[in-house]
Amino acid sequence: MLLQEGERLRLGGCHRADLLGDLLSRNDLRGVFSHGTQRIIEKAKQTGIATMATRNHGSPMAFSAPAGEESSSVLDFGAKMDLSPRDRHRKTIDALAPGLVLRCIGMGEICQSWGGLLCGLPMNAADGPFDWPGANQGSMVITFRIDLFIDPAEFRAQMDEYVRAVRELTPLDGFKASYMAGGVEAELETSLPNGGNTYGCWTS
Repeated sequence: MLLQEGERLRLGGCHRADLLGDLLSRNDLRGVFSHGTQRIIEKAKQTGIATMATRNHGSPMAFSAPAGEESSSVLDFGAKMDLSPRDRHRKTIDALAPGLVLRCIGMGEICQSWGGLLCGLPMNAADGPFDWPGANQGSMVITFRIDLFIDPAEFRAQMDEYVRAVRELTPLDGFKASYMAGGVEAELETSLPNGGNTYGCWTS
Protein backbone atom coordinates (compact mmCIF):
# COMPACT_ATOMS: atom_id res chain seq x y z
CA MET A 1 0.00 0.00 0.00
CA LEU A 2 1.50 3.33 -1.07
CA LEU A 3 0.47 6.56 0.63
CA GLN A 4 0.23 9.84 -1.25
CA GLU A 5 1.48 13.05 0.36
CA GLY A 6 -2.02 14.53 0.27
CA GLU A 7 -3.47 11.47 1.93
CA ARG A 8 -0.89 11.62 4.71
CA LEU A 9 -1.81 15.21 5.51
CA ARG A 10 -5.53 14.65 5.28
CA LEU A 11 -5.51 11.47 7.34
CA GLY A 12 -3.38 13.08 10.01
CA GLY A 13 -6.18 15.46 10.95
CA CYS A 14 -8.96 12.86 11.05
CA HIS A 15 -10.50 11.43 14.16
CA ARG A 16 -10.05 7.65 14.23
CA ALA A 17 -13.78 6.99 13.93
CA ASP A 18 -14.07 9.42 11.01
CA LEU A 19 -11.11 7.79 9.30
CA LEU A 20 -12.49 4.29 9.68
CA GLY A 21 -15.90 5.40 8.44
CA ASP A 22 -14.31 7.08 5.43
CA LEU A 23 -12.24 4.01 4.55
CA LEU A 24 -15.19 1.63 4.85
CA SER A 25 -17.49 3.92 2.87
CA ARG A 26 -14.97 4.37 0.06
CA ASN A 27 -14.45 0.61 -0.11
CA ASP A 28 -18.22 0.08 -0.35
CA LEU A 29 -18.47 2.62 -3.15
CA ARG A 30 -15.87 0.63 -5.10
CA GLY A 31 -17.75 -2.62 -4.55
CA VAL A 32 -15.09 -3.89 -2.11
CA PHE A 33 -16.61 -4.76 1.25
CA SER A 34 -13.78 -5.11 3.76
CA HIS A 35 -12.29 -3.61 6.93
CA GLY A 36 -10.17 -0.45 7.08
CA THR A 37 -6.46 -0.43 7.89
CA GLN A 38 -6.25 2.93 9.67
CA ARG A 39 -3.70 1.84 12.25
CA ILE A 40 -1.01 0.88 9.78
CA ILE A 41 -1.66 4.03 7.77
CA GLU A 42 -1.05 6.15 10.84
CA LYS A 43 2.13 4.20 11.63
CA ALA A 44 3.49 4.60 8.10
CA LYS A 45 2.69 8.30 8.21
CA GLN A 46 4.89 8.65 11.29
CA THR A 47 7.79 6.32 10.45
CA GLY A 48 7.78 6.05 6.64
CA ILE A 49 7.09 2.32 6.52
CA ALA A 50 4.97 -0.03 8.62
CA THR A 51 3.98 -3.69 8.67
CA MET A 52 1.04 -5.42 10.30
CA ALA A 53 0.10 -9.07 10.80
CA THR A 54 -3.53 -10.04 11.44
CA ARG A 55 -5.42 -13.31 11.66
CA ASN A 56 -8.87 -14.86 12.14
CA HIS A 57 -10.47 -13.49 8.98
CA GLY A 58 -10.56 -14.01 5.23
CA SER A 59 -7.55 -12.82 3.26
CA PRO A 60 -7.23 -12.03 -0.46
CA MET A 61 -3.98 -10.75 -1.96
CA ALA A 62 -3.92 -7.01 -2.59
CA PHE A 63 -1.55 -4.34 -3.94
CA SER A 64 -2.06 -0.63 -4.63
CA ALA A 65 -0.31 2.35 -6.20
CA PRO A 66 -1.89 5.86 -6.20
CA ALA A 67 -2.24 7.94 -9.32
CA GLY A 68 -2.84 11.67 -9.62
CA GLU A 69 -5.68 12.74 -11.92
CA GLU A 70 -6.45 9.18 -13.03
CA SER A 71 -7.86 6.37 -10.90
CA SER A 72 -5.30 4.60 -8.75
CA SER A 73 -4.19 1.03 -9.36
CA VAL A 74 -5.77 -1.34 -6.83
CA LEU A 75 -5.27 -5.07 -7.33
CA ASP A 76 -7.30 -7.27 -4.97
CA PHE A 77 -7.71 -10.97 -5.71
CA GLY A 78 -7.38 -14.57 -4.58
CA ALA A 79 -4.57 -16.57 -6.15
CA LYS A 80 -6.80 -19.63 -6.64
CA MET A 81 -9.60 -17.91 -8.53
CA ASP A 82 -10.57 -20.05 -11.59
CA LEU A 83 -8.03 -22.68 -10.47
CA SER A 84 -10.09 -24.48 -7.86
CA PRO A 85 -10.46 -28.25 -8.42
CA ARG A 86 -14.21 -27.56 -8.61
CA ASP A 87 -13.80 -25.13 -11.53
CA ARG A 88 -14.97 -26.77 -14.75
CA HIS A 89 -12.21 -25.06 -16.78
CA ARG A 90 -9.36 -26.04 -14.45
CA LYS A 91 -7.97 -28.91 -16.57
CA THR A 92 -8.22 -26.83 -19.74
CA ILE A 93 -6.30 -23.94 -18.15
CA ASP A 94 -3.67 -26.39 -16.86
CA ALA A 95 -3.14 -27.75 -20.35
CA LEU A 96 -3.15 -24.44 -22.24
CA ALA A 97 -1.13 -22.30 -19.81
CA PRO A 98 0.83 -24.42 -17.31
CA GLY A 99 3.29 -21.58 -16.67
CA LEU A 100 0.42 -19.26 -15.71
CA VAL A 101 -0.98 -21.89 -13.37
CA LEU A 102 2.39 -22.43 -11.69
CA ARG A 103 2.84 -18.67 -11.17
CA CYS A 104 -0.60 -18.46 -9.54
CA ILE A 105 0.27 -21.40 -7.31
CA GLY A 106 3.55 -19.69 -6.37
CA MET A 107 1.73 -16.46 -5.49
CA GLY A 108 -0.66 -18.47 -3.36
CA GLU A 109 2.25 -20.12 -1.56
CA ILE A 110 3.78 -16.74 -0.69
CA CYS A 111 0.37 -15.49 0.47
CA GLN A 112 0.03 -18.57 2.69
CA SER A 113 3.59 -18.21 4.03
CA TRP A 114 3.44 -14.47 4.77
CA GLY A 115 -0.27 -14.10 5.53
CA GLY A 116 -0.64 -17.44 7.28
CA LEU A 117 2.42 -19.04 8.84
CA LEU A 118 4.13 -15.71 9.61
CA CYS A 119 0.93 -14.48 11.27
CA GLY A 120 0.80 -17.43 13.64
CA LEU A 121 -1.56 -19.72 11.73
CA PRO A 122 -0.05 -23.24 11.63
CA MET A 123 -0.44 -25.84 8.89
CA ASN A 124 -2.57 -28.02 11.17
CA ALA A 125 -5.85 -26.17 11.63
CA ALA A 126 -6.50 -28.05 14.87
CA ASP A 127 -3.48 -26.30 16.42
CA GLY A 128 -4.43 -22.83 15.27
CA PRO A 129 -5.74 -19.89 17.32
CA PHE A 130 -9.01 -19.75 15.40
CA ASP A 131 -11.61 -17.74 17.29
CA TRP A 132 -14.45 -18.06 14.78
CA PRO A 133 -15.39 -20.94 12.43
CA GLY A 134 -14.34 -20.17 8.87
CA ALA A 135 -12.22 -17.18 9.86
CA ASN A 136 -9.04 -19.19 9.51
CA GLN A 137 -6.79 -16.93 7.46
CA GLY A 138 -4.37 -14.10 8.15
CA SER A 139 -2.84 -11.10 6.43
CA MET A 140 0.57 -9.45 6.21
CA VAL A 141 0.19 -5.76 5.36
CA ILE A 142 3.14 -3.61 4.32
CA THR A 143 2.66 0.10 3.60
CA PHE A 144 5.16 2.86 2.94
CA ARG A 145 5.38 6.51 1.93
CA ILE A 146 6.27 7.25 -1.67
CA ASP A 147 8.63 10.06 -0.71
CA LEU A 148 11.10 7.52 0.68
CA PHE A 149 11.93 6.63 -2.92
CA ILE A 150 10.76 9.33 -5.33
CA ASP A 151 9.00 12.68 -5.41
CA PRO A 152 5.29 11.87 -4.92
CA ALA A 153 4.18 14.34 -7.59
CA GLU A 154 6.51 12.74 -10.14
CA PHE A 155 5.28 9.27 -9.20
CA ARG A 156 1.62 10.25 -9.54
CA ALA A 157 2.31 11.87 -12.92
CA GLN A 158 4.00 8.69 -14.14
CA MET A 159 1.09 6.62 -12.84
CA ASP A 160 -1.35 8.87 -14.73
CA GLU A 161 0.62 8.26 -17.92
CA TYR A 162 0.64 4.53 -17.22
CA VAL A 163 -3.14 4.40 -16.66
CA ARG A 164 -3.77 6.31 -19.92
CA ALA A 165 -1.47 3.96 -21.85
CA VAL A 166 -3.33 0.92 -20.52
CA ARG A 167 -6.64 2.52 -21.50
CA GLU A 168 -5.45 2.64 -25.13
CA LEU A 169 -4.78 -1.11 -25.26
CA THR A 170 -7.12 -3.48 -27.10
CA PRO A 171 -9.48 -5.09 -24.56
CA LEU A 172 -9.60 -8.84 -24.11
CA ASP A 173 -12.41 -10.62 -25.92
CA GLY A 174 -15.68 -10.09 -24.10
CA PHE A 175 -14.55 -6.89 -22.36
CA LYS A 176 -15.72 -3.42 -23.37
CA ALA A 177 -12.56 -1.54 -22.35
CA SER A 178 -9.02 -1.93 -21.09
CA TYR A 179 -8.57 -1.00 -17.44
CA MET A 180 -5.75 -0.71 -14.97
CA ALA A 181 -6.32 -2.92 -11.93
CA GLY A 182 -9.09 -1.27 -9.92
CA GLY A 183 -10.38 0.68 -12.90
CA VAL A 184 -13.72 -1.11 -13.01
CA GLU A 185 -14.29 -0.40 -9.32
CA ALA A 186 -13.32 3.25 -9.79
CA GLU A 187 -15.85 3.53 -12.61
CA LEU A 188 -18.49 1.96 -10.37
CA GLU A 189 -17.67 4.44 -7.63
CA THR A 190 -18.30 7.43 -9.90
CA SER A 191 -21.46 5.93 -11.41
CA LEU A 192 -23.37 5.52 -8.15
CA PRO A 193 -26.05 8.22 -7.71
CA ASN A 194 -25.23 11.03 -5.27
CA GLY A 195 -22.17 9.21 -3.99
CA GLY A 196 -24.38 6.67 -2.19
CA ASN A 197 -23.22 3.18 -1.34
CA THR A 198 -24.61 -0.11 -2.59
CA TYR A 199 -25.95 -1.40 0.73
CA GLY A 200 -29.06 -3.46 0.17
CA CYS A 201 -28.77 -3.58 -3.64
CA TRP A 202 -25.45 -5.36 -4.28
CA THR A 203 -26.18 -8.53 -6.24
CA SER A 204 -22.85 -10.02 -7.26
